[in-house]
Formats: sequence, structure tokens, C-alpha cells
Amino acid sequence: MSCSAIILTGGSGSRIKELESPKQFYELLGKAVFIHTIEIYENIEEIDDIYLVINQNYAQKYNEILERYSFKKLRKLVPGGLTRQDSVENGVMAIDKADIVVIQDGASPTTPPELIKNCINAAKKYGACTAYLAARHTVVSMINNEIETVLERDSLAYTCAPQAYKFEIIVKALEYAKENTLTNRPIVDLVKRIGSKVALVPSIYENIKITTYENLPAVEQVLKNRIKKQIKIGAVNG
Repeated sequence: MSCSAIILTGGSGSRIKELESPKQFYELLGKAVFIHTIEIYENIEEIDDIYLVINQNYAQKYNEILERYSFKKLRKLVPGGLTRQDSVENGVMAIDKADIVVIQDGASPTTPPELIKNCINAAKKYGACTAYLAARHTVVSMINNEIETVLERDSLAYTCAPQAYKFEIIVKALEYAKENTLTNRPIVDLVKRIGSKVALVPSIYENIKITTYENLPAVEQVLKNRIKKQIKIGAVNG
């Protein structure tokens, strides 16, 4: 089965005020964040094609950075939309042909390759899946800064990158959104709305999405640890 990855980097990074440009361009260990993410997918055998959804306002910057690399699987730079849902749709519509589509946040450069492979296998079996993290803290619903309900933590989870879908399922979900004027909805929600089940694949907490400035040191440390691990493995195998 053919498998395409859509890497989303179309955001403006407005939530991280400390950075001069969007977070996908921030350099960690000498490479832009989105380059680290592309490299993960470039080196996964199961991935055939990569489609990079970009912030069109920075198209030249993307091209200048990408000129330093020779990615064999990167097929196309796709303009992002106004919302994440729009950007996913643009990415899906850009795919020439695929059986499985993997959706990845470009700002999640520490997603483990094994997790991506597990999600691909889950999508083949169930049709749709998302990685998840179990809730660590007590979660409540609130009204006017007061607790309304204390929710059962054991039944709660956070979705995270990646998600994976059979091509026909994600296309049907996006078409349903258009027909019912649903905007800026999580893709897993749209898939549930068309009657498809979404399997959950356990992730690890080192799979960090960069959303605040404080995430950057943690992500950098995870990347350093993985490089050290690879060096040790290489030394043992050598």
C-alpha cells in the first residue's frame, strides 16, 4: 500500500511572541524545526511521498532552506489555508495517489519513527487512527472560573502527532465538512461524524509539539539524546 505524509507548517507562530519568525524556522542543533520533521519521514521506509504545507508568506524562506538538503521523497510545497482544517484539505488535494495519508505537525520534530509506523499499521487495519497521550492531570469543565464537573481522568486523552487515515476516509470527511459548513474542526472529529471509528495509538511524552517558547529547550534535549543514542548504536554495530 502506498503511503503519503502531509507535514503541516502553515502557521504563523503567533503564540510564541519571543520569536522573530514562525516557529517552524527556529533552528535546533543547526537545523530549522521543520527540517527535523521532514528528516523523520524521509527515513521511514513505509513513506513514499511527502507534501509540505507551508505559510505562503514565507515561500522564499522555505525554498532557501530546502536548497541545502536533497530530500528524495519531498514532492510538493502546498500553500496552507486559513485554518488547520483548510491546510489539511489543501495537502490531501495535492496528493496524486495514496492508500494511506499520515498527517504530521511540522512543529513536532521529536515524533518517534516507530510511532509513525504503528499509526500507519493501525490505519491499514482500522481505517483511521491518531496517536495519543493519556491525561496526567485532573481535568475539569468550568464556567465563570469555577469548576462545573471533575472529569474521569482514566477516560481522557490528548491527541498528538501523527494521525493516519485511509485516503478515501479522509477525503469523505473533508467533503462532509464542506457540505455541512463545518470549519476549523479537528480532523478526528470530522472522521467520527461520517461514522468511522478512530483507533488510538499510544505515544510517549517525548513526542513534543512546540507551542510555547518553553517547549524549545525540551525539544532540543530530546533531539540531543536521540543523536547520542544513534552514535552509541553505531559504535556497537561498528
